[in-house]
Amino acid sequence: MTVKECYSQMNGDYNNVLSRFYDEAMIKRLLGRFIDDTSFRALEQAMAEGDVQAAFNAAHTLRGVCQSLSFTQLCGTLDPITEALRGGNIAAAAADMDKAKREYDVTLSAIRACMEN
Repeated sequence: MTVKECYSQMNGDYNNVLSRFYDEAMIKRLLGRFIDDTSFRALEQAMAEGDVQAAFNAAHTLRGVCQSLSFTQLCGTLDPITEALRGGNIAAAAADMDKAKREYDVTLSAIRACMEN
């Protein structure tokens, strides 16, 4: 799978990320680093423990990475979670976690397929 196909599969913005990093090899390296990013796992753990501040920090970090890499769909699912946690509303954030998990899994699947090439 090409980088462009990867972005299509995850509903990301390929043209935006390409305009920012200029080089598919660089983008692919960054995609590889995303696989090892622990922010989503930290978000899930903090949510399970009811730790609003840790959950906010993880969600905010992950959303920033997604914005930088133009993961449009995943970033969109993280927006309401981040903002709910910013306001201290863990219940509202929890209501959106299943959707975020699905999008996160789609994103990881697309990246892994891209990395096989």
